[in-house]
Amino acid sequence: MKYATLKTISASLALGAASLAFVGQANAADETLPVATSVSQILEDTKDDQPVTLKGSLTKLEADEKYSFSDGTGEIQVDIDENVFPASTLAPNAQVEITGEVDKGIIGKTEIDVKSVNVLSQ
Repeated sequence: MKYATLKTISASLALGAASLAFVGQANAADETLPVATSVSQILEDTKDDQPVTLKGSLTKLEADEKYSFSDGTGEIQVDIDENVFPASTLAPNAQVEITGEVDKGIIGKTEIDVKSVNVLSQ
């Protein structure tokens, strides 16, 4: 009986320690990343899923929901879902502010997954 009780206590302690180790690792990986604010910064030094806020213009429709975006420091592809794109028609070179996150592809291509678009001027 004592052996079974000690075995149960040992197993409980081992599971508790494993849980604590897992929580510690999750917190270390969950660090807050700074918001990237220029295309050149994004292309040079960002991490996947890093938040971004950019001001500039959509310069070209590349494919369905894929656009080229320029802020004067560089150009990057952005992915804007249909439900996020502004309801009004955008004039060529209309100034917009986009927020979203960096999406680093497997083959090295970096783009922005846009969560919101705010038209600044037409």
